[in-house]
Amino acid sequence: WAPWATATEQALIKGQRNDGDVCTYRGSWDPADPWGEDGGRIYSTAMCVLILQAPYRFPALPADRSDLLDTLGRKDRPTAERVRLLEAVAAYRVPHAQKKLLPWTKAKDAGTRAAAARALAACRPDGRGAQVLARLLMADASAAVRLEAALGIGRADAPAAAVLGALEQGAKDADLRVRLATLHTLRGYGRKATPATPAIQPLITHADPAVRVAAAGALRRIAPETPGIEDTLLESLRAKEVPVRVQAATFLAADEPRSPAVDQALGEALGDKSVRVRVEAARGLVGMLEHADALRAALDAGLAATDLETRLSSVGLAAD
Repeated sequence: WAPWATATEQALIKGQRNDGDVCTYRGSWDPADPWGEDGGRIYSTAMCVLILQAPYRFPALPADRSDLLDTLGRKDRPTAERVRLLEAVAAYRVPHAQKKLLPWTKAKDAGTRAAAARALAACRPDGRGAQVLARLLMADASAAVRLEAALGIGRADAPAAAVLGALEQGAKDADLRVRLATLHTLRGYGRKATPATPAIQPLITHADPAVRVAAAGALRRIAPETPGIEDTLLESLRAKEVPVRVQAATFLAADEPRSPAVDQALGEALGDKSVRVRVEAARGLVGMLEHADALRAALDAGLAATDLETRLSSVGLAAD
């Protein structure tokens, strides 16, 4: 709003007539817009004055956007508008929002429940909020709601032990997206999620390559001594699916210590057809002079990539 209002005000004031007197042109605007010929000077002047007074017609919104919660509390809101309000609460990370968000996690429509779970996660829930997200992950009928719960649990200010049961169940969810999101959240807990190791370990031999690499990546942080992790990641680095190779390169490059076999595989990945794979592999080989030319080539290709994620990762590589 601020850049638009400033630019508009400057343009309009610059176009205001200062010559003549108030009975001719002074203080008015020329009918220069597409409708000016029909409306004339009076029309053009009236429109410009209305635009200039717009900032004064509306009260300033509170900095913490608590107004969104007040509006959300009105029961007469259509479902689509309520979902947009919940999305706004998530975007602004409105503080102290948990109490007013919790009832919407029990809404009848799945869209509202999913948006409420996303907003709750964005507002850093406490232990009670974490329990609500865990309940949604374990019991909600909608995969979209379970997905938001799986992603959000890791942002809660709650001990890992309070949510591990739900995450173990989420790792076996029938929906692939929920399974992968749960494994991502488990990886974030690191050693604190060690009790979940028995539930995750069988997944490194899962039929789906995306599940295998996600499970191996999670165990690499949670229980790195688990047999088969490195072999699964090295195999995933040669998978047909580009997203699987990207994940494998990311996990292998990010975690220490690395074996000579991993360094060799990352070096070979610098020649991958996918720019993103090359960039992620390069991040694990920064400082190795024998790969200097390939690292520079990966960085140049990554910075010139068309997708934003690859360019962002390349900026990280440049910083490294």
